[in-house]
Amino acid sequence: MIQKRVFLEIFMGCLFLVGLSFPALFGFLLFFLWRRMAVLNGWVLFCLGNLSLLGFVVFLTKESGSFLETGISCLRESMSVNRLFWNSLLAQKSPLEGVYSWYQTGVPFLSVNIFWVAGILSAVDQLLSLRWKVKKKGRSPLSETVQGVLLGTSLSTGKNIVIPDFVLNQGVMILGTTGGGKSITLRRFYERAMFGKEALIIVDGKPTESTVQWIKERAALAERPFYGFNCDENWHYDPLAEGSFTELKDKIMSLKDVWENDYYRSVAEDYLQTTCAILKFSNTPFDLETIVSLLEYSDLVLFVRQLKGNLEELKVLQERVKRLSQYKRDDVKGLAAHLNLLVNSELGEFLKRKKEHTFSLKEVVQQKGVAYFGLPSLRYPYFAKMLGKLIINDIKSTIDRKDGDSRVFTIFDEFSVFAGEQVLNLVTMGRAKGVHAVLGTQGISDLKKVHSTFANQILNCVNTLICHRLNDEESAVTVSEWGGVEDVLEYTHGLNDDVDAPRTGSLRVKQKFSVTPDMIKKDLNPGEAFYLSKEKTLVVEKVHVKFT
Repeated sequence: MIQKRVFLEIFMGCLFLVGLSFPALFGFLLFFLWRRMAVLNGWVLFCLGNLSLLGFVVFLTKESGSFLETGISCLRESMSVNRLFWNSLLAQKSPLEGVYSWYQTGVPFLSVNIFWVAGILSAVDQLLSLRWKVKKKGRSPLSETVQGVLLGTSLSTGKNIVIPDFVLNQGVMILGTTGGGKSITLRRFYERAMFGKEALIIVDGKPTESTVQWIKERAALAERPFYGFNCDENWHYDPLAEGSFTELKDKIMSLKDVWENDYYRSVAEDYLQTTCAILKFSNTPFDLETIVSLLEYSDLVLFVRQLKGNLEELKVLQERVKRLSQYKRDDVKGLAAHLNLLVNSELGEFLKRKKEHTFSLKEVVQQKGVAYFGLPSLRYPYFAKMLGKLIINDIKSTIDRKDGDSRVFTIFDEFSVFAGEQVLNLVTMGRAKGVHAVLGTQGISDLKKVHSTFANQILNCVNTLICHRLNDEESAVTVSEWGGVEDVLEYTHGLNDDVDAPRTGSLRVKQKFSVTPDMIKKDLNPGEAFYLSKEKTLVVEKVHVKFT
C-alpha cells in the first residue's frame, strides 16, 4: 500500500511538471520538505495553497471586475508561459530563458502556483493515508497478532510479546491465584482462535456469567457460531455423534473409574460394545439414554429383531446378542446404575438428542465455531468430573477423524476439576493433528490432588508457562525450578579501615534461578505475569498482559 501511494504521488508530480513546469518543480520540493519535516498537517497545507490561489484571483478581480474572467485569464497566462518554458527547453535554448518567462509573471503569481501544487499533493497523501488506516481498522481486533497471540508488553523492553502459533501447538499452561489476571490472559487465546477463524473448544471448570457473555459477544463479532452447554441458551450436546462402536464404548467406559474386579469390567465392556455396534448398524440417532435403555437384555433382543439391513452382518450381531445371555443381570447393574445417575441428573437433560438445538464437536470443527462447556464443579463436583472425561474423549475422537490440516484450539480452564490421563493424551498425541492446547489452573498443588505425579506429567508435556501471582510456596518453587537457572557474575570486595592495606575481592560465576519464588509471590501486580518458554531456547519475560 505504501509503495502504491509513493508511485501515485510521483505520477501526479510528473503531471504537474508537464502542466506547470517551473512552479510544479518547486511545489514538489515543498511537498517533499513537508513530508520530511511534518510541521503542518497535510490538510492545512492544502487549505493554504487553495486560499492563496483564491486570494490572488480575488485581488486581481478588483482591477478587472469579473472573478470568472480573472480566473480564466490566470489559467491562460499559466498555459502560455508554460508553453514558452517547454519550447525554450525543446529548442535547446538556455533554460534560463524558460525560467525568466515565469519570473516575468511576477513573484506572487509564481508563489501561489507553488503553494497550490504542494497543497494538492499533500491532500492526495492524506487521503491515501486515511484509506490505509480505515483498511487496517476493518480487520479483526487482532490484526496485529496474525502470526500468534499478542500476550502483552514486556516490562523490561516495552516491546510486544507475541506467542507464535507453533508454540501453542506444543502446549501452554497458565497459572495464577484468584485476582491475578489468569482469566484476562485466557481471553487473549480465545480471541486468537475466534478472529483467526479457527475452531475453539472451551471446557471451563468454574464458569461465570460474565465469561460466557464475553465469549458469546466476541464470537458474534468474529462471525463465529456459538454453542453453550449448561449456559446461555443451554444447547444440547451429543457426545456420541463421532466414533466407531469401539470408540463409543471407550468413551462411556471412561465415565466409571472404580470396578469391583476385572471380571465385572470385562462383562460391562462386552455388553456395551455389542450395544453400540447394534445402534451403529441401525443408522438411527441415539444418545446415552438410548444406550441405558438397551442395557436391559430383553429390550436389546427386541430391538435387534426389528432391525433390517445386510443379512450377514445382522446375523453376526444376533449371535453376539445371544452370547450376552450367559451374563447375569447383576453383572451389568453397576454400569447401568452409573449411567442412569448421569442421564437422570439435571445436566443429563442436556445430553439428550433433540431434532433442533443439539450440537456435536464435529459440527463445531467443520464450522470453525465456538463450543463452551460450563462444568458446575462447585455444585456438582462428581458430575463435572464425569462430563469432563466424556468431553475430552469426544475431542480426541473428533480430532482423530477431522479432515485437512485445520487447527483446533482446546482451552481447559480450572482443568484440575476434571483432569486425568485423557488431558495428557490429548496434549501429547493431538499435536500432529493440529491441536493447540492451553491449560489453566490456580496452582500446581491443585494438580497434585488428581494424583501425586500428575503435576510433573503436565509440566513435562508443555513447553510454555504463563505465571501470574501465586500465593503458595510449593507452586512458586515448582514454577521457578521449571524455568531453570542462568549463569550470573558475582563480585565481592573486602573492606578495611587501613587505607594502605591492599584491596581484596573476587569475581565468580554463580547460578541463579531465572525467576525466583519470591518474584512470583511478591513482584507481580494484577495483570502482570512471567512468560517462560522453552521452545528452541529459554525465553523469560515479565509481561503486562493486554486487557481485552
